[in-house]
Amino acid sequence: MGNDADRYRRFLDGDDNGLVEIIDEYHEGMSLYLNSIVNDMCLAEDIMQETFVKLAIKKPAFRGKCSFKTWLSTI
Repeated sequence: MGNDADRYRRFLDGDDNGLVEIIDEYHEGMSLYLNSIVNDMCLAEDIMQETFVKLAIKKPAFRGKCSFKTWLSTI
């Protein structure tokens, strides 16, 4: 597993800093990517925030079948 998958595993094991590191790594790029789809930066940021909330609350399983970034984008 890559570094991001390790961060997520740390989060799942109770280390909230793992999630903070993931958010720090991906929030800007995800917002820009989503903005290219919805063409509204405020909406893109809302969707990005909802993605990380879902990650934190539902804690979906990352199985490593694709890159962590691709998996995160599917959420």
